[in-house]
Amino acid sequence: MRYVLVVLAVLVLACERTSVTPAPVMPNDDEDTVDACKPACQTLRTLSCPEGFNSVSNTSCEATCARALQLRALPLECWAEARSVVELRSCGSIRCVR
Repeated sequence: MRYVLVVLAVLVLACERTSVTPAPVMPNDDEDTVDACKPACQTLRTLSCPEGFNSVSNTSCEATCARALQLRALPLECWAEARSVVELRSCGSIRCVR
């Protein structure tokens, strides 16, 4: 039994200790990214889509869009060029439920 404890102690001490680095902090909304979202958000507002207006937490469409772009690609050009809710929904990634 002592032998097992000694082996375990040696293994624990022999393990390389690495420092744990914290997860990167998400950067603030980059102005270029926010600017890229402006035409799409304007179209959403023009079509009276709730996504185009401030959220319940008072976050603007542009800020929400910029954060979403950090996670995945969005069809911003398609949204910006949409002339109706049907066209907008066909772009994907948006609900526009009024």
